Amino acid sequence: MHTQANIHKARTYLGWSPQTDFWTGLERTIEWHLANRRLLDSLPLP
Repeated sequence: MHTQANIHKARTYLGWSPQTDFWTGLERTIEWHLANRRLLDSLPLP
């Protein structure tokens, strides 16, 4: 299955457009989680 977020409304109503491509954003997200593992481990789970 392949899906993509539709940002049409954000672009139309807010004038927003992404500044980072998907793969770069994913890489940065993973790096942040790895660098902040202690913080994430300290958060209580619901």
